Amino acid sequence: MPTILDGVSTNETEGLRAVMAYADPTAPKLATEFNATSSVALECLLVDRFNPDASVDKAQLRRMCSAKVRERSGQETRTIADLIGVYDPQDLSAPVSKAYVTLAKGATFFLTDVRGIHLDGPALVAGDLSTIYKVQVDYRIEIQGADNDEYQFKAGVSVLDWWENVAFVA
Repeated sequence: MPTILDGVSTNETEGLRAVMAYADPTAPKLATEFNATSSVALECLLVDRFNPDASVDKAQLRRMCSAKVRERSGQETRTIADLIGVYDPQDLSAPVSKAYVTLAKGATFFLTDVRGIHLDGPALVAGDLSTIYKVQVDYRIEIQGADNDEYQFKAGVSVLDWWENVAFVA
């Protein structure tokens, strides 16, 4: 019988933070960049899970002498599904409105996705891994929630650059 290995639970083990600046996104500093007072923790202000995706342009290579068509990979594109969050429409300085204010149209920052570490667990340490997306907010619109729901907004972002499995430094 094969050995079935348990994976890492996704429940409460993903942090998402808007970091205003990294001097070097390949070596993000925990204390002065990720944990800067200007950074905004988004995981408890967003309604849906963070959902990045990727695609690759493919060229078809044909030859007159063959019935087979080969493919060649081209440019890679990263996308992020719309971010939907909650806010207080009468108090934009309230803690619940931090994502709304941060995700203003035209804003550029780094979305830092940390997976596999429980949100109530120990603090991040040097060596922990993240994926970082440099993004620009394309739009932000207030949307209607369901009856007895909370006021919500939706923001769309464009991915300008990205770095995978980047280790934090002290």
